[in-house]
Amino acid sequence: MTDEDTAKAIDLSDPQSVLRATDWTALEDARGPATDAPEMLVALLDTDQGIRTKALGYPSHTLHHQNTLYSATVPTAL
Repeated sequence: MTDEDTAKAIDLSDPQSVLRATDWTALEDARGPATDAPEMLVALLDTDQGIRTKALGYPSHTLHHQNTLYSATVPTAL
């Protein structure tokens, strides 16, 4: 399956679909495998402000650390 096939198979209008369809264990962020990405991204919508605040640092500090793009950066943006 090509990246284009994968993109067509994922409903980009549904963030949960992207989270479920992405193999986060095969992707990396600044700390290594991006296995915590789904949890941190879901936390951005938590009703608790403290949880949202902690999660807000994840995209900029771990997925785009020092302007470096990682394999998990693109699915996170989606």
